[in-house]
Amino acid sequence: MTYKTFGIGVAVCLALMIAIGFGINAINRGHSRPEGVAEDWLAAVGDATREGVEADATRRAEEIAPILTEEVLAGGYGLIGRDTDGKSAFADLEVGKAVRAQSEDGTDGRATVRFRVHARRADDLVELDGEMLLRDAKQGWVVEALEVTRRGGTATPSDGFAPPPPPLASDGGPPPSSASAGVWVGGVLVGVLVTVVASALVNWAGREPALAVAR
Repeated sequence: MTYKTFGIGVAVCLALMIAIGFGINAINRGHSRPEGVAEDWLAAVGDATREGVEADATRRAEEIAPILTEEVLAGGYGLIGRDTDGKSAFADLEVGKAVRAQSEDGTDGRATVRFRVHARRADDLVELDGEMLLRDAKQGWVVEALEVTRRGGTATPSDGFAPPPPPLASDGGPPPSSASAGVWVGGVLVGVLVTVVASALVNWAGREPALAVAR
């Protein structure tokens, strides 16, 4: 294999990877999942109390829920503790499978998502259950409303939300999401394409010396 052949092979592989990346981005554009957005928002809100990343985490949370983020970080809903000792407000978090429905006037989509966090309260952890109401806006899903309750409390997190989402996976409910058949087929086809191209490049590079001797 000559250096020229090696360079061409690397260039072709890089071009193929870039093309696949652009293709995946184009396919996924505008297809954010409400479960993923809910998880991203909870993670950002939790990190807003973590030393060194407060500003960045607050910015990320406000991009998803500008008004709600301000209320939550100010102590509303009882989600964020006052004394986290520079750590994330949540030791861990879990979101469930979203239930989607059209708004009453049919102009946009809505989704409800159940969640659970273990919130830091000084040296203790408090388990909180809740639900989010999300709206499918032009820029993607945004969090519009929130309800929180202690697990085992008398309040029902789904009060005022419709339709109610299923239980969390840890409580026997369905997983948050699963890939569609089209995604699996697309993944297999991409794998086959990469294998075929790589095999062709290897065979082409292996024949080069033999052809040069024949001449």
